[in-house]
Amino acid sequence: MDQDVKTTTPEAEADSRIASWRTEIAAARRPAELLCLRLDDLAAAANAAADADAIRLFESSFWRLPPFADDWLPLLAAAAYDRLDRPDCAALLASLAVQMQPGAPAALPAYRILHARFTATGRPAEAAGVAARLHVLFLEAEPPPADAPTPDALAEEVARIATSPDAALLLLSALERLEHGGDRQGAARLFEASLHRVPPLAEYWIYCRMTEVYAALDKHDTAALLASLCIQLDPEGVISFAPFAHLFGWYERAGRRADAVALARRLKARHGTRPMPNDVWLAPLLAAAGPVAAPADAHARRDHVVFAAETRAAAPVRTYGGATPVGLRELSTDMRREPVTVSELHDAEILVGANVVAVFGRDGLAHGDLSVGGIPALLRRRLEDAKRSGLKVEQATLDAAVLASDVFPGANPCHFLLDHASRVLLYARAGVDLAGATVIGPALRTEYQRVTAERLRVAGWRGTSGLAWFSARRLWVSSTCRALQHPAHWGAEWALASVRALFDLAPRTRTRRLLISREDAGYRLIANAAEITPLLQACGFEVIVPGRLPFAEQVAAFRDATHVIGPHGAAFANTLFCAPGTHVLEAFHPQYGTWAYAILGQALGLDYAALACGDGESDAAEFNDPAWPLAHRNVRAGRNLRVDPAALRQWLADSGAC
Repeated sequence: MDQDVKTTTPEAEADSRIASWRTEIAAARRPAELLCLRLDDLAAAANAAADADAIRLFESSFWRLPPFADDWLPLLAAAAYDRLDRPDCAALLASLAVQMQPGAPAALPAYRILHARFTATGRPAEAAGVAARLHVLFLEAEPPPADAPTPDALAEEVARIATSPDAALLLLSALERLEHGGDRQGAARLFEASLHRVPPLAEYWIYCRMTEVYAALDKHDTAALLASLCIQLDPEGVISFAPFAHLFGWYERAGRRADAVALARRLKARHGTRPMPNDVWLAPLLAAAGPVAAPADAHARRDHVVFAAETRAAAPVRTYGGATPVGLRELSTDMRREPVTVSELHDAEILVGANVVAVFGRDGLAHGDLSVGGIPALLRRRLEDAKRSGLKVEQATLDAAVLASDVFPGANPCHFLLDHASRVLLYARAGVDLAGATVIGPALRTEYQRVTAERLRVAGWRGTSGLAWFSARRLWVSSTCRALQHPAHWGAEWALASVRALFDLAPRTRTRRLLISREDAGYRLIANAAEITPLLQACGFEVIVPGRLPFAEQVAAFRDATHVIGPHGAAFANTLFCAPGTHVLEAFHPQYGTWAYAILGQALGLDYAALACGDGESDAAEFNDPAWPLAHRNVRAGRNLRVDPAALRQWLADSGAC
């Protein structure tokens, strides 16, 4: 009797092998090392089929790993791409390999790949640069001959970037300038010439930007590798979903539906209950991914909505001296306040670096939506390297902790009083026992910080100013740490009232009129103060420098004030202590300022108004025209102001000061 014979295609057999290896790697304690071993084994087979398997395995595993998880990985993958004659991908990974091991003999093959690609693509100056570097590091190549190509503008730009301590930011700025100018080829060439010259990059937006560039140049393989790097740095899509879109599309075009669905399943599982983008490319993949099982430990993280989303009604600001300042115009429209949530984690880790706070769960995975100001995986790598090299890293195990830190760690009264203090009190609203919890927050450098921290009545305050690595058996993190709702949650009454309750604001005889001076800051001053100060003093105003007063005197001055005037700045946080009806006039540069104190004044029932000023140093339009196009208006933050005396007199009359 004939028996049915089951046959499989070579493609199906390859898929089965790769799926088995990928499962094995995913379950490994050190997946990157196991992936390296598998790639090494396939390279030893020395045939095109094994190299093809290696590349498929690498492409379906790379985005699952932490960034720069193993120094050998990009080198092994670059060699496989090189053997399969895919030079763009080989060169990109060779550059990453050189970043990881710039002076190690192991990097020699990577330098050779780069040299060969620059030579083959008619880029002699860049090839000569690689050869010279090889000679300096390893005496591997002949020194450049006397008739070597003269460095061109690109080489000079690369050298400028590579020798700067801000290499990543300089490179990003140059790439954006080229892309916005329509020169995508120039951006790609600068990126390729620079990448191997700079330290491993923590700048997510370089990879994200170049993903877009290579996709527009129809170099989709390279775009997919860069998208994988972005996903390593931001595995939950907190920063951007665009890299996921590129990688999904690349898998789909290559007929690799299983890889696309696997990526969708991971995104769906990691993203939890937070809103997902409603994009046409994602919806079918999420549907194909099917239901995603809950974590094995359902108590690993719980999210509590403390305040639901709401709309803050439009509240235009009365302005003297000209048009409404740039920073206040948003108040003329309804503003949506996002919901405020508190997440509770068990057996968590909190890593702290310069302006970066990263939160990891008990499974070792980063919670990107709870981390602040940087890439969690790169901060972990930095702290691991610091500990290995003997640098001081503060370490502690805490029983219960709340996170108060955000992207403003310094001694700024506005952020400390209206963000950090209100955030600690938010945890009490969420049911956390503050008397038994340690606050992880900014270092307490000033009197107002120390006094406020004492009145919060927490178990302890771990102020961090350097590298720190904490473990917490229970940790609570507010959504306002990352999604900063400034100040005091956009004037939410509960937040302001809870901070005001920390201080003695009992009614006094309100007779003081305050002119805030910023002479302790040394910038954003009133340029024509010699004309303005006597005018105000004649109406009973006194000049105060809040930062030079004891904290109790600052509180008393604003509590007892009937009128307050000054340039936009952190000292206006003291209007938190003012009584309802206090007349407040905030002076603005034509091109800089925020609505922080306007929204505070409106919420507290102050008689708030804005004073539109001129630039204190120039009459040129580029400093005085509020409509002047500026990509980042905070470049004008330090410029002085010129107050119009006529506009000031009008406010003095309207407020009953004179």
